[in-house]
Amino acid sequence: MKGTERVTNTAFLDRGITVEGSIRFEMTLRVAGTVKGEIRGGKELVIDEPGVVEGTVRVESLYVRGTVRADDIEVRRLEIFPGGSVEGTVRTKVLVVHEGGIFQAQCDMNLQREEKISKSAETKKPEPPIKAVK
Repeated sequence: MKGTERVTNTAFLDRGITVEGSIRFEMTLRVAGTVKGEIRGGKELVIDEPGVVEGTVRVESLYVRGTVRADDIEVRRLEIFPGGSVEGTVRTKVLVVHEGGIFQAQCDMNLQREEKISKSAETKKPEPPIKAVK
């Protein structure tokens, strides 16, 4: 193939698909169907409308436009968009709830526990501090 080929490692569970059990993935998983069980690994888990996840979630970043009901959500970043809903128990470093998003959960943002978050998640280097210019 000529030119630059962009490789994306994105998996999709579309509307009408129901999965019961464990899912493990490496890069990005988009869910518009239903998952009942455990989702683990991966860099990004995107729950699109009308997607529903019930069970355990352990990924680097979780973006919710659908519904997540989980007893155990362990992520570095959780972002809930308008129409999205998260219920359960959450451990995260970053929590963003946009206007119209619903967050009905117990949340632990204790950074001391960061080492418990999935080993498959990459650690990003902190940005250098901004220096004031006179």
